[in-house]
Amino acid sequence: MNTGKAILELGYRHVLERGDAQGAARREASPGWANNPRTQRELLEDYRSALRKGEFVNRSAAALDQCRSFRFTAAGQVEHAMVTGAADPSGARANHGDQAMADAILNRMLRKMGRSEFLKVAEECPVGSLQWRRDMREAKRKGELAWA
Repeated sequence: MNTGKAILELGYRHVLERGDAQGAARREASPGWANNPRTQRELLEDYRSALRKGEFVNRSAAALDQCRSFRFTAAGQVEHAMVTGAADPSGARANHGDQAMADAILNRMLRKMGRSEFLKVAEECPVGSLQWRRDMREAKRKGELAWA
């Protein structure tokens, strides 16, 4: 099953449309990512920029390590270094950095949705949760909690 069909089966209709990269005139009904050399380069350059600016934080060492395997070709395209080498662990015909591509697509989706909406949800940690305790410890360390 491809990603577009899986997205539809899960009921997510307005997430990422294939035409988003090409403009509304070429928009297709199937959700997903229209991967070609131009859109892949744009996607990965946006992702690299978001990582560099701290707009996207990826805590997966394996996924970040996979990002290091992308390179520019003589034609100016971006490709995964193992595209013609070892078998892709996902079972695809070519190794193209699935984890890095998935993270880059997530970055694109967050940009489309508006990061501020995503961050509002992330900031509302339930009292007593692990993130709440971490936030409290960090605030105490910075001296922001006079009563602690």
